[in-house]
Amino acid sequence: MASSEQDRLAKTAWIGRVAIIIGALFLSRLFLVALYAASMSPGTALGDFATMTVFP
Repeated sequence: MASSEQDRLAKTAWIGRVAIIIGALFLSRLFLVALYAASMSPGTALGDFATMTVFP
């Protein structure tokens, strides 16, 4: 009985960690989209945006 309880707790902890990682990836993508939208002012080319992303 004890091992099945440990297995259940381990699976729950694993799912929690995966949810945190997916949330962090989602937020990072959201911030990149916001940066992209903010950088598209008149006179800003896509190459300039790529340079800002690679060399901050």
